[in-house]
Amino acid sequence: MFARHVLDPTVEFLAKLAGTGSALEFAIGTGRVAIPLSAKGISVSGIELSQPMIDQLRRKVPLADDLPVVVGDMATATVPKRFSPGVRRLQQHRQPAYAGRAGGVLP
Repeated sequence: MFARHVLDPTVEFLAKLAGTGSALEFAIGTGRVAIPLSAKGISVSGIELSQPMIDQLRRKVPLADDLPVVVGDMATATVPKRFSPGVRRLQQHRQPAYAGRAGGVLP
């Protein structure tokens, strides 16, 4: 999801979903989606379990007020803000290109 041809349409789609509201990104990581979404004027907050990932995000967006992140598990962390319904990062899943047997490659 680092490729521009994938990231740009994703950000456009999420910006339309958010409208004039706010977005919450689970597992915000280094801000790959949140930073361009924020640049479109969407107020974005995040939840992230990994402090090293947040440290990388802070190198890109130093001010916590510009992109607030709660450190914690997304199943239990709380963010003191209301968000637009249905706005969260889209995950893309790919099926592995191999079969579950030794030397078995799917055609």
